[in-house]
Parts: sequence; C-alpha cells; structure tokens
Amino acid sequence: MKETDASAPFDFYVRLHEAALSRMAWVHLESGLDLLDEQDDRPCNRLVEGAQLGSEIRGYTEWISESLPVVSFGWDWSMTLTGTLQLNRHSIRTNLMLLDECGRDLGRLASVQGVMRLIDQREWQAAVLSAMHQMTGRCRVPVWPM
Repeated sequence: MKETDASAPFDFYVRLHEAALSRMAWVHLESGLDLLDEQDDRPCNRLVEGAQLGSEIRGYTEWISESLPVVSFGWDWSMTLTGTLQLNRHSIRTNLMLLDECGRDLGRLASVQGVMRLIDQREWQAAVLSAMHQMTGRCRVPVWPM
C-alpha cells in the first residue's frame, strides 16, 4: 500500500477485529509514577510523601503486543488506601482501531472500550507493582503492599 493511495487510511492505527484483539499476547513495557513536582524525579520521595501524608499515589503503565504490527496500550492508574491498583478509565492510550464485521472502523470510543474490556480480563496490577518495587527498592520507608 502506498502512502499516496487516497483510498487507504494512513493514520498510524493498527486495525483489528475484537476477536483478534482478545487472542493477542501482550507484555509489560514500562510503568512509572506521576510526580507532584515536575522537577522532582526522585520516586522514593514521592512514595514516602504519599505513604506518610496519606495522599494518592498515581502512575502510568505501557504495554505492547507480541505480534506484528505492534499494538500499544497505555493507561493511568491510582492506588487505593488498601494498596490496590485501579485503572483510570478515562486515560486509555492506544494505536488500535477496532473493525466491525464488514471491516469498517468502529471509531475511537469503541476501540478504547474494547481495550478496557481486554485490560479488565488481564492481571496487570502485579506487573506494575513489581516495576514499582524495582524502581523504589532503595526507599527507606516501605510503601508498597507486598
């Protein structure tokens, strides 16, 4: 397909049917913390402050498919007072465009909803917590649930 072909979309979306999406294997790429201060790049400070002040701990996570072309998913999360990670449902980022049975784009909203269904079926929290443990392994105050 040529970039100049006017009938073919060239918008960087990976187009799939939801059935193909549900069979797709995906892996954790990275996770991180949202910091209170843009200048503060020290995760230990952010976690210790959050633990001591009882303030919300928030972050992001990014995942990719093991298939080609690569589909990427990202979202923001927050930690509850019990230490559980919750998906921020309004933060989904993806390069996926779901297709209907005739091969037509379902649109951004339907695609994001499909990604949310996929996320809800997977155990992503353990991978994110593991990444946070690795990132903050030198913190003096234990702030992550074990």
